[in-house]
This record gives sequence, C-alpha cells and structure tokens, in this order.
Amino acid sequence: MSDTRRVEDATIVTTSPRELRRRAPRYAAFAERVKHERGWSDCWGYGIVASGRADIAVDAKLSPWDLAAIVPIVEEAGGRITDWRGERTIHSGNVVISNGFLHDEALAALRP
Repeated sequence: MSDTRRVEDATIVTTSPRELRRRAPRYAAFAERVKHERGWSDCWGYGIVASGRADIAVDAKLSPWDLAAIVPIVEEAGGRITDWRGERTIHSGNVVISNGFLHDEALAALRP
C-alpha cells in the first residue's frame, strides 16, 4: 500500500470517470483535486492500489464476484475496501478501495 496522505498527491483509478461523474456529481470536484486520474479497470486497478502504485480505486457498477477475491488482498496489504456508504460489503454494486489514509475523503466525494 502507498503511504500517500494528501488527496492532492494521490492517484485515483476507475473503470469509467464519465460514469462516476454521472452517478456521483461530487466526484468531479474530488477528481480535480487528485494528482492523477486514470482509467484502469476493475481487478487491474484494485491490484494497482493494493501494490501501492495508486492510492484510490472507485467503481460504480459491480457484481459481488468482481470484488470477492480482492477483499482479502486489499485488507492484507493494509488498505481499506467498502461501498460508497462506508460499509464492508461486496453486494452494494459500488466500491471504494484505498490505502486507508484517503478513504474517508473519497467516501465524502461519493455520498449523495
């Protein structure tokens, strides 16, 4: 996991920045604050966060099987994985994965 603690220094990855802006209007302002926003999708992006090469991964449309295997990887690497409400679940259809330090700020940007 990375040790990035400031959003302004962070790299965020997502399957679809356009979809996130549509589903979570406050995401756009959050994404403008990060250093880099990249479009690496699903498992690849989650692995990049777990390995410390990105700081946050966010997705808006998922199935439980998209996340089931990644939960222990992220948590064992020292990160945090929740849905947009902050609940530890693979069944909500959305996800925030982070190094832990930036998680609450990412959640604040995604909550309605």
